[in-house]
Amino acid sequence: MLFSKVSLVLSGAATAFCVALPLAENGLATETLQKRAGGLFFCKEPNFVQPCDQVFPPLDGSCHNFPQPGYHDVITSIGPDSDIVCTLYAGTSCSESEPKIDGVVTPGWTDLRNEVRPPGSNGTPGSNWDNALDSYRCWRR
Repeated sequence: MLFSKVSLVLSGAATAFCVALPLAENGLATETLQKRAGGLFFCKEPNFVQPCDQVFPPLDGSCHNFPQPGYHDVITSIGPDSDIVCTLYAGTSCSESEPKIDGVVTPGWTDLRNEVRPPGSNGTPGSNWDNALDSYRCWRR
């Protein structure tokens, strides 16, 4: 009886050890922490009220469309983490022929309905950026 209790305890410890070991070997914990920096946060409502989402793009200036379905032409508040700068586009695939906002940094904009012409934008005066964003590029600052 004593032997079976000891083996049960040892097998439970071995199982816990085996489960934890692959996570450390694969570096999943480190990878998750690294992806937390350099995010672009955006919401459908003003003042960063839910529903919201966040993406962690490669910070190499490559173009990305906002997640579809759900965040294409419906963003009202947006802001990048403090370690990155982004360009936001009104067109998909970062079309240079569409209006864009250059140099977006923290804190971003809490209400794009009130933004007539954000600094760095090539939009026409009086343009409204609410529900107009389709794609973005980001870089490390």
